[in-house]
Amino acid sequence: MNYSILALLKLQDWLVLEINHNFREIILTVERRRKTADCPRCGRRTKHLWQHNRWQKVKHLILGNKQIYLRLRKRRFACFQCQFVFTERLRLVKPYARRTTVLDNQIIQDLADLSFRAVARRTKVSYHSQAKLLTKEIKPFVANWEEEGNQDEVILGIDEVSFAGFDFLPTLANLKTKRLKAVLADDRQKTLEECLISIPDQIKARIKEICLDMKTSYLFPIRKILPWAKVVVDHFHLIQDANRRITQERRILQEVFKVKLPMRLFLKNKEDLNQKELIKIQQYFQSFPDLRFYWEAKETLRGMYSLKEKREAVLKLQTLTRALTYADDLGLRQWGKTLNFWQEEILNFFERRTTNAYLEGVNTKLKLIKRISFGFRNKEIFIRKAILACLPLYLLPQLLT
Repeated sequence: MNYSILALLKLQDWLVLEINHNFREIILTVERRRKTADCPRCGRRTKHLWQHNRWQKVKHLILGNKQIYLRLRKRRFACFQCQFVFTERLRLVKPYARRTTVLDNQIIQDLADLSFRAVARRTKVSYHSQAKLLTKEIKPFVANWEEEGNQDEVILGIDEVSFAGFDFLPTLANLKTKRLKAVLADDRQKTLEECLISIPDQIKARIKEICLDMKTSYLFPIRKILPWAKVVVDHFHLIQDANRRITQERRILQEVFKVKLPMRLFLKNKEDLNQKELIKIQQYFQSFPDLRFYWEAKETLRGMYSLKEKREAVLKLQTLTRALTYADDLGLRQWGKTLNFWQEEILNFFERRTTNAYLEGVNTKLKLIKRISFGFRNKEIFIRKAILACLPLYLLPQLLT
């Protein structure tokens, strides 16, 4: 058979003796080119063939819509140096395996983009076999920090993705290289502490900034393990928090006054409102003045991020915090306390304008993985599949060798 075809089939070290095929499968009868084997006991090479094992049929790979099978038999050799009889070891087929390592690699690469069901339909390999292979190849809770060894500084991002309901899994990424480093098993402080402690000391010293949302369970471990790193509140989460507070106040007013207040109108950016919407929102503000304060506070925060100088942002944030702290509404006062607590971390944004935009994209991809898989029952399998899906394509061959 042509060498190029053998390379396509990953059979460069084999001879094809016979080809049988039908509309579903192709069966290749093959044997090793090499006539010798290395003794596992003494390491010497021997050419003394003792006997052949029985023929076996193993799944090889998928080519188009056809499954390729290999029909082969392993050989037993005798080593006259140490008087040992052994079965040759094949890189292509591991002992007792029903599929080749080439098919294993293909399954892992397919799992990076497809659901378990889609891969099972394509390869005829069960979910449990795929999960077992994924568990073997992907290490979920051990981040690889070799890349950061060549970087002068490291900027980390911490966010979270929902596994099921309120079960959130923190995600950790290098924002400078845009690489997902780890997905943690839970959002407890202890779990994040263990992850940060596991970072090599030479890498820890290079961590300059950490971007996160306003979650104290993330802030305290960072201050404990990495006190020199600047913490930056992601501006997207700050505005998201403002929208959540507006929505909460709007729902209270709807329940108390039995009126319908359109959600989208109050969450829309001021510059995006048309003339009709501006008139309508002013009418609502006349009836509900507290809602005006929430909306104006949100727009003040949005306007703060358009400023170029940090000193201007400091003045604007302090003025807003002071106004909220002394407001009559309890919700506004609590908001003011929250902004005051996170003031330093919010203003750190204006030094490098670091954001968690990359991690937001990663979380969107992880949500898509959950959707195409119709959810996961096993959290560890979800974490391993998430890490696999975010690996760069050029790293997959290195992982599977």
